[in-house]
Amino acid sequence: MPDPSILQDANAFSLDRRNFDTLDDKTAQIWRSEFLKCKRTKRFQPTRLVIEILNSCNLDCPMCRVGQHGIDLERRMELQAFRDVLNQCTDVRSVRLNGLGESTLVPDFSSYIDELNRRSIDIELITNGTATDEIYQQILSCGGKLFFSWDAASPDLFEMLRRPASWESCLRALQQACAYKSKVGKGLVGLLFTLQKANVKEFARVVELAVESCVDNVQLNVVKGGSLRWLESDLAEVLKQIELASTTARDGKITVFLPDQINGGEIRGEVQVTSGTHCTVPETEAVIRWNGDVQVCNMFNPYTLGNVFGHGFKHAWESTFAQVFLKNLNTANCHPYCKTCAYMPKAYD
Repeated sequence: MPDPSILQDANAFSLDRRNFDTLDDKTAQIWRSEFLKCKRTKRFQPTRLVIEILNSCNLDCPMCRVGQHGIDLERRMELQAFRDVLNQCTDVRSVRLNGLGESTLVPDFSSYIDELNRRSIDIELITNGTATDEIYQQILSCGGKLFFSWDAASPDLFEMLRRPASWESCLRALQQACAYKSKVGKGLVGLLFTLQKANVKEFARVVELAVESCVDNVQLNVVKGGSLRWLESDLAEVLKQIELASTTARDGKITVFLPDQINGGEIRGEVQVTSGTHCTVPETEAVIRWNGDVQVCNMFNPYTLGNVFGHGFKHAWESTFAQVFLKNLNTANCHPYCKTCAYMPKAYD
C-alpha cells in the first residue's frame, strides 16, 4: 500500500496542479473553466485495465531510461493490492501487464498470472524478452498474449537500444515462446516495434525476423516524448520500410499493424485508425500505476483521475477530472499528449 504522501498527492488540489499546470495557458484556462462547470457522472466500468505492477526495469533503453538507476523492487504493486484493484473493477475482462518497467521482475510474478487466470480474465503482457521461458509458457498456457518489445533486427543496434540485453538470449526467448505456442495451440506472440531516429531503417527486417520466427503480428509504434522533428527528414525512409514490411508480411501470412498517421502525416495502405485520429480508449479502459494512480491512457499520458488506494477506483473513474478529459477528447482542445498519438487499439483486440 502506498505511503500517505502518495495518497496526499492525489487529492483534488494536487490533481489540479498535476493535470492543468502542464497544459499551455490557453488550454489550461479552458479546462479549468470547464472543471468548475462539470459534475461527477456515473459511468460504465471499464472492460480493460492496463496495470503497472512494477515501475522499474533491468534495461536502460535510451527512449525510456526507467532502468537507468537499476532495479528497484520497492516500486511495485504488492499482490494483495493487485487483488484489491481487481475487486474494485468487477466488469474487467482483459488486463495488460504493462507500464514503465518490466513486470516479470516482480519476485512472485506467477501469482499475479494465477490471480488473473482464476478470475477468467484475459491476460496480455508487454515484455523486454528477459524473463524465463516458464513465465512466458505460463501466460501462453492460459491463452494469453505476449508482446515482445523489439526495436531492431541488427544485433548490435538491438543491444544498443535495449542495453544491456543480449540479442542471442532475447531471440532464443522469442523463438522458444513461439515454439511453445505452436505446441499447445494457445495464445499469441507479437512484436512491438517503437520507431525512433536510431532505427528508421530496421522495420522491414524486423518483420522478416517475425516471419522467420513464426510470430503472429508486428505493430509499429512511435516513440513518445521529445521532438519528432527528425521525422521530417526521415519520413521517406519510414514509408519505404512500411512498404517493404507490408509485402513481407503479406507473403509470410502474418499481420502488420500500421498507424494511419505518424506525427500527423498521413500513411496510406492497409492501416489502422490511431488514437491521434480518433480515440475512444479512455471510455472503456483505465491505466492503474504501481502506486494506485488512475490514469487515462495506455500510452502513459500523465493526466491522473485519482488514486485507487485513496478514495477508490469508482471515485476516480467518475471524477470531474475524468469528465473534463473526455469532454475535450477528439477536439482541438484535447490534451497535448493525445495529438498525433500512434496507438492502435485494434492491435490488441
